[in-house]
Amino acid sequence: MRYSKIVIFLALSLVLIGCATGSIRMVDGSSSYKTGTCEVEVFQTKSSAIKSGLQKEVCVVEGSSAFSFDHSIEGAVKNNIKKICSCGVRKAYIESAHRESQMGIKGVSYVNLVGFK
Repeated sequence: MRYSKIVIFLALSLVLIGCATGSIRMVDGSSSYKTGTCEVEVFQTKSSAIKSGLQKEVCVVEGSSAFSFDHSIEGAVKNNIKKICSCGVRKAYIESAHRESQMGIKGVSYVNLVGFK
């Protein structure tokens, strides 16, 4: 009886530990995204944007990967490129980004983009 409780406890612990997830994004450089006539250069960090000549922050776009098939951080960025163009800028940096995850199942990603001149 006691042995079976220990086995169940260990099995449950392994399942819960296996649900822990994480991700890594490289912070150097930029990527270009294009949708229709809108093309935006997106930097991974504010310091990268400053190095590229950031003069003035114009707008903040809060968006997600909802209503798309790509729920990565990049998918959230792609899903919100038109909003950056509507600010009248062609450059942005990622202020923050995260991805929902429940029980090891990855869900919708969220991103805050700052458009700048």
